[in-house]
Amino acid sequence: MAGSSHAAERPPAPDSALEGWPLYQVARVVDGDTIKVLVDGEQISVRIIGLDTPETVHPAKPVEYFGREASQRAKELLEGHSVYLLPDQGDELQQDRYGRLLAHVWRDDGLMFAFEMIVDGYAFDYPKYPFREDYMELFAEAEGFARDNGLGLWGEQPN
Repeated sequence: MAGSSHAAERPPAPDSALEGWPLYQVARVVDGDTIKVLVDGEQISVRIIGLDTPETVHPAKPVEYFGREASQRAKELLEGHSVYLLPDQGDELQQDRYGRLLAHVWRDDGLMFAFEMIVDGYAFDYPKYPFREDYMELFAEAEGFARDNGLGLWGEQPN
């Protein structure tokens, strides 16, 4: 839960890390790892770095176990908020092969979205594409915490 105490250490969100970056209004949560933000009145797709959630909207895949719950949790965490989009390295956001911006997403109140989803068991740590080593380690620790405690998708699956 947001604001709850976890054994896994939360990532720091110092003002200096977010200071100077623009805030973007979340227009829509597509699924647990993709959002749309408003940029000059246009909706731009953002793929959130470091996590993967079960599919709910993939055109070639069925809805996966815990996908709806992950999407719902993403909506609870992001709808009605503005977010900072930080690149993994440097000052420029990169794009993936689908044209989505790749970003670490920090909510306007300092909550790091990917960490929150992973530590509560709504997402997998996703190191397929390397990103900041300190975050990679933290996300792996967060996934271990969720798995060890049977949270979310790590809980008992229905038959």
